[in-house]
Amino acid sequence: MQEFISNTKMQINPVVTTVLQVGCSHTMWVEKGRIWLTRSGDAHDYWLSAGESLELKRGERLWVSVERELPARVSFVRRTGCEERLIRWIATGLRRMVPRLGPLSV
Repeated sequence: MQEFISNTKMQINPVVTTVLQVGCSHTMWVEKGRIWLTRSGDAHDYWLSAGESLELKRGERLWVSVERELPARVSFVRRTGCEERLIRWIATGLRRMVPRLGPLSV
């Protein structure tokens, strides 16, 4: 298992599932290819193609593999402390607002 804490680029090779430990919050970008990803604490699987991204939280474990026989290339960009605070502030505000809105009707 590899752990990363800074900006990193890596190639994901076919056949083998790559296991990663997220040391700090990052945004994962798929630069080339198509990958399958599952993460600890999340029941969903993710399929990401070139140009797509996913926000990762510190402490998560990831299992990543490629869709076809060709390798994929991904990059992990570390979010700054300022971005982290902004995300927490927005999430806190949303959690406080939702109960006040009452039931939603469609």
